[in-house]
Amino acid sequence: GGLLTAGDALKALGVSEGSALWQDAMALGDGAAADEMGGLDTPLGIALERVGTWAREALCSSATQTETTAWNARDALTAQLEHLEARFASTSARLLSEDGQGIEQRMATFQREVVERAARDLEAEKQRFVETELSRARLEFQQLQRREVDTLRRELQADYDRRLQELHARDAERALRAEASARNIEASQHDARQNLLFEIERLRNREVEGRRLLDQETAQLRRAELQNKDLAAQLSEREAIVSRKEAEVSLRAAEAAKTARAEAVREYEQRAAAAAAERAFLEEQREVLGKERGAVQAQMQSFSESQRDLADATRTVLELKKQLHEQGVELSDKSRAVEELSAELQAKEDDALASVAAAAKVPLTFTSTVVSDVNPASLSPLMVSKLSLVALRAQSDRRCEELTAELAHVRRELARIREEKDEEIKRATRAQQDEWQRGESMTQRCEHLEGEVFRAREEVERYAAESDELRLEAESLKAENARLGAIIEHMKIRMVEPRAARQRDKDSSYLDDLPRRRGGENREPRVNREETTGVSAYDRMKRKLRDERAAPQLDLSEMTAEEDEEGAAAAGAGAEASANPTLAVLQQLLSGLQQAGLAAQPAPQAAAAQP
Repeated sequence: GGLLTAGDALKALGVSEGSALWQDAMALGDGAAADEMGGLDTPLGIALERVGTWAREALCSSATQTETTAWNARDALTAQLEHLEARFASTSARLLSEDGQGIEQRMATFQREVVERAARDLEAEKQRFVETELSRARLEFQQLQRREVDTLRRELQADYDRRLQELHARDAERALRAEASARNIEASQHDARQNLLFEIERLRNREVEGRRLLDQETAQLRRAELQNKDLAAQLSEREAIVSRKEAEVSLRAAEAAKTARAEAVREYEQRAAAAAAERAFLEEQREVLGKERGAVQAQMQSFSESQRDLADATRTVLELKKQLHEQGVELSDKSRAVEELSAELQAKEDDALASVAAAAKVPLTFTSTVVSDVNPASLSPLMVSKLSLVALRAQSDRRCEELTAELAHVRRELARIREEKDEEIKRATRAQQDEWQRGESMTQRCEHLEGEVFRAREEVERYAAESDELRLEAESLKAENARLGAIIEHMKIRMVEPRAARQRDKDSSYLDDLPRRRGGENREPRVNREETTGVSAYDRMKRKLRDERAAPQLDLSEMTAEEDEEGAAAAGAGAEASANPTLAVLQQLLSGLQQAGLAAQPAPQAAAAQP
């Protein structure tokens, strides 16, 4: 912004155009390089700083053999000024010493210097005016751009607030639905739990009732067994009584026979004399008595055999009773064996009764025959004694019949007890079957309740899955809100980079127009610099600015593609209605920023062309 350009200042210092100092000063002539150089924004300061750097490097070099002292930009400038003053003094002395020069030549030189100084002042004023107009245009453009960005930001903020309110409303609605669903699920679970507890309690009561009934049946069976044992004991006692009575009858019969025999002997001795008289008659009746004796012996033998059969039958009955008592414990498993034994016992008893009846019929027949055929007056005392013996035998036979009848009564009682026991067994079997059927029905009811519980559990799991889906959807909406906030922050950051790029474009366009606004004298050195260096510093700076300007545009396009993909993903997740307007606004914002960046490039040229 001074009166001298970078090239003029370097020429005034005597720096050649092809030197390294010249190239470095021209390369570091922009604002960024000046900032890197510590704020030295003039070519003279840059050159002095570079000379000082070389001097410090020379001081630090181990190959330097010359004695060095502290050297900096101020010392170098002082030395240069002293050198210029010395040259000026020598030149002035040389000019004064020359005779051919006059006042006109000096006036022309002074006039040329004045014109050049006026041209330089005019150029400086022109440059200041251009910079002022450029700054004003830049400020106006920045204000316009700021207003556009504020408008877009307000629109984005309004859309974001609207979408955020919609999302909050949807979240609240879904939360209410989830709470209502949870309450319904809890209510249904509570009802199912109460029903299940009621069914379990009812089953427990039924089980207790079944156990109580089973205990009652078991107690009844035990009482029946005890009664059967008592009846068996009574039967055993009755059988023992019958046995004792039979023994008494046998003893009485033997005693009666002995008594009758003794009386007969005594009467025979008393009547021996009378017997001799009646010997003839007895001889006559001997054959009859022999026959009668044979019959009596046969009857006695049959009676003894009947007694033996009765004893055998009694022993068989006792054995059967004992077997019945033993089989009473296993009554349910050996009912068939009891029936077979009962049939066998009945057959044996029938045989015994038949034998007893056959033995009992003989004395009655004999007695009736004797009574009907013999006249009592014509009988002898021996016959009377024999008849008394026969009567005694008939009495014993009647007693045997009574005992047989009593035995039949006992057997009938035993049969009745067996029938009652069979009825008890059948009743216990029926009760067991009823209990089994009741257990089967309870098992089926339990299976039904288990199925109901399983279905209720499936309903609970389904409601839980729906709640999880609602929660995931709410989380996805929150993630979408966070993503939109990140996109807005990213857009804010990206909008700052194009602004800096446009500022650099304006600076580069101003530097590009600066040589054309200058005269031909400044254009020729630039051509010479480009020819000498190959690629000018301006071209390098312009290429660098172009690369920096292209980078944000590429990022914006990539960001737009990413936003499109994210918008598609959000549409697939169920947020199409809320994501599409935001993406459209973002795309409009990006296109507006790109157009603003492209339109901002010719602005410095137009501002420069207005004066």
